[in-house]
Amino acid sequence: MFYGGGLISHLSASDDALNEFIALRKLNRHMAIVLDSDKGDDESELKPHAQRIVTEMSEGAGVVWVTAGREIENYVDGGELQSALKTLHPRLYKKAGKTGQYDHAFYFFRENPNGSGKQITYKGGDKVGAAAIVCNKPIDLDTLDLREKINELVEMIRKANSL
Repeated sequence: MFYGGGLISHLSASDDALNEFIALRKLNRHMAIVLDSDKGDDESELKPHAQRIVTEMSEGAGVVWVTAGREIENYVDGGELQSALKTLHPRLYKKAGKTGQYDHAFYFFRENPNGSGKQITYKGGDKVGAAAIVCNKPIDLDTLDLREKINELVEMIRKANSL
């Protein structure tokens, strides 16, 4: 099951989920949930719905992966991602945005449309197009905790299939 952002408030990994939640364990007992941490820095707390899912997942089989960066996109090399965005948005793209662990990796700067010459943050980069470009390059599994989390997922899949 794929979901995005706001749907998390309707999900539950608890077997005792109330009717207003989607009971994930009924979809598959061997499940993995990947959540963006949405953290702005190392000290930030998880949002309540994300913390609830983490707590519920600790009570049974499956993997819960909370990203080590702000979003799943932070696992992609920032330079490669910005290069892809520049390719996709040649008329808009003026300068790379920050691409650190807790930055919005898809943001870049464009000229202000009011003609002031000032650059403003552009937040509407083509995520699908950028993914198509960066997926043609080798992946660096040593970014953040990516190798550890991939290994955890592989192990869960092997166990679920008695391999």
